[in-house]
Amino acid sequence: MGTRSRSSWLERLQRVNIQAKLLIPFLLLSVGPAALVGLVSILVARQALTNRIHKQLAVRGDHLAIRAEMFLDGVKADLRFLLTLSSVRDLASIDRREDDMAWKRQRKRVEEEFFVFSSGRRAYYQTRYLDPVGREIVRLNCKNGSPDSVPLDQLQDKSDRYYFVEAAKLPPGGVFVSSLDLNEEHGRIEVPHRPVLRYAAPVHAAERLVGVIVINIYADYFAELLRTPGGDYEVTLLDADGTYLLYAGSSKDKAAHRIFGTGARIQDELYGGRADTSGPTSEPVRLRNGERASLSRIRLGDKGYERRLILMLSVGDEPVVDSTKSTTKAIILIISLVTIASTCFGIFVARYLVKPIRALKRGVDSAATGDFNHPIEVRTGDEIEDLAAHFESMRAKLGDSQQRLSRWNEELQKAVAEKTEELRNSEQRERLERQKIESMVGTIGAELLLIERDMTVSWASQELIRRIGGPQAVLGRKCHDVLWGAQGLCGDCAVNEVLRDGHPRKSIVMRPDERGAERYYQIAATPVLDGSPEPGRVLELRVDITESVLRERETRAHLARADKFASLGQLAAGVVHEVANPLAAMKTSIQVMKERQQCAPGQEVFLDRVVREIDRLSGFLSTFSSFARPRKPAFSDVSPGEIVEGVAQLLQKQAEKKEARIVIEPASVSCRIRADSGQVQQVVLNLVLNALDAVSSGGCVRVGWGPHGIGTRLFVSDDGDGIPPENLEKIFDPFFTTKPSGTGLGLAIARQIMQEHGGSVQVESAPGSGSTFTLLFPPRERRE
Repeated sequence: MGTRSRSSWLERLQRVNIQAKLLIPFLLLSVGPAALVGLVSILVARQALTNRIHKQLAVRGDHLAIRAEMFLDGVKADLRFLLTLSSVRDLASIDRREDDMAWKRQRKRVEEEFFVFSSGRRAYYQTRYLDPVGREIVRLNCKNGSPDSVPLDQLQDKSDRYYFVEAAKLPPGGVFVSSLDLNEEHGRIEVPHRPVLRYAAPVHAAERLVGVIVINIYADYFAELLRTPGGDYEVTLLDADGTYLLYAGSSKDKAAHRIFGTGARIQDELYGGRADTSGPTSEPVRLRNGERASLSRIRLGDKGYERRLILMLSVGDEPVVDSTKSTTKAIILIISLVTIASTCFGIFVARYLVKPIRALKRGVDSAATGDFNHPIEVRTGDEIEDLAAHFESMRAKLGDSQQRLSRWNEELQKAVAEKTEELRNSEQRERLERQKIESMVGTIGAELLLIERDMTVSWASQELIRRIGGPQAVLGRKCHDVLWGAQGLCGDCAVNEVLRDGHPRKSIVMRPDERGAERYYQIAATPVLDGSPEPGRVLELRVDITESVLRERETRAHLARADKFASLGQLAAGVVHEVANPLAAMKTSIQVMKERQQCAPGQEVFLDRVVREIDRLSGFLSTFSSFARPRKPAFSDVSPGEIVEGVAQLLQKQAEKKEARIVIEPASVSCRIRADSGQVQQVVLNLVLNALDAVSSGGCVRVGWGPHGIGTRLFVSDDGDGIPPENLEKIFDPFFTTKPSGTGLGLAIARQIMQEHGGSVQVESAPGSGSTFTLLFPPRERRE
């Protein structure tokens, strides 16, 4: 029964005319794939958009978290800057009960310095200094960056506040970060409610606690910092356990729900009711309202006193739906147009094909009846017309068929010879072009590879082949193994991206070399189509740009230092001008009192001590002045050996007192520099003094000089404990010092003098291995 039904169905299909047989498959083959491709395109586009938005969600969340950490690190740096103010420790050293006027003057000075510090900082709510028992000594309330000092009689006792208690327990340099809470004034919560975040640090002097400095930060300003442009993304700040603290978005319902004090938690809104808030999520979590959210961690405070907040960045499905609406409409319109066009075109093609077949059938029927003179009128320009023509001339062409075959054979051989010659010439041209490309690539110091779809190298420039170790080490091997020595595909592989979408790529990648040092490469990858729509191979150009990247970094660092030195120079000039004249007047007045014997018996000792302190401060101001207004060098031909020997003789007694040795290592050849002898001697004297301070009893300080490239080098080396790595970048900063009585200007002035000479100062140091400072001078003719 089944076989008979199938046969009858095939018979009915065979009885359908040829026009219908052509039209129906044509419609199915044109409309069906178009509809399928459209549906798949909509699904793929929606999924791709969803994945992209989710990836962007995680990236943006981490970016906002980093921005928040950088802002809070800036607050911590500001707090530590306030800890360095000498006026605070001076205030702590004055006993108010013994000298109330001096105490109030010093407090006024601290208040003025806090006022300058707080001006323009819109994020800061309060800046305070509390004494060791928790009483407020100085407090500035800030509004929109404008500080307002609180009178002394309105200051409060904060000894019971948790942030004071916790900060007072910290060691020197420690910073306490509070949780987000409401500000309390005179025992009551401040209205309107404004959550704040507090940074507090202890102030120590002579290994004892002399106070606590506190900075309060507006929470609503912190929320503005986290607010993202546009309306698609919403930012919420959570505590470490998932409790909502702040909301930065456009939804009023969420703003009322996700605020400080409601106790609402993210677990209440999660699809599934659980979330890991211990760290950032690799995949966005799903909320009950259909949104996706990423969780990024914000670290607050130092190690050991660390606090953590969670930044949640959420987005709904509206961007995906809106982005695919136009695509869906366009695909439906295209499918409709394809259906109409396919139907019309199918009808036209079917009629066009059937008409000459019917004409040919009539001619064959006439020939079957013996009428060989009946012409067959077919003008289609294709195989059907050719078939009709051959039918008409079949008997006439049988005689000369062999002759035509011979002529075709000769023409074929001639065509083969011509094609062979063309291929030979093409191969020669290809070799010349490859030689030109390799010459150009070698000139710019680049490497060129041809990579197949399976990531194997099929061709490479000679420079790369020689560097790797021969053709067998390059050709036929995976590109990531040849270039980077990696076992698997690189995560930032430009070749893989080009093979995927056919678009050229340019990128800069970093890879460590065999010693672990960072190397930077410019990568350019372009597809080789070979006549096919999809790239089968990729041509990759690789250039080592490490030196350019490092030069750019060094240039940026130099510009930053120059700007910092200019600002410090202006500050130093102002300080010298404002302080030097009062000191001179004070010293003169004391000397006149002593000459006229106007002081009471026994007071001369105290006056002498004041004069000594004024002289010491004047010496510091002199050093400070040389940093603020450096003298232009007076260049002359100078011998490095004379400068070194002069410094060694000057410091020999000091070295003997410490039981250390100063060893001079002269150059093997005579060399001179174009420099200011006095300024260079000042630099060498400073470096040798630092080296003597660094060595222990029995240590050695080596000083030497000699040629260096086309210039001259002068070095000072010691066998002390070395400089900690975290201090290497700071030792040339003004006022940075690890000595109890140091000014922190010696190395800053040394670098300034060497820059005026067109040279530089370099340092090499490691803990336990000593330090070496090298002065590099340009050649004399360049200086002239």
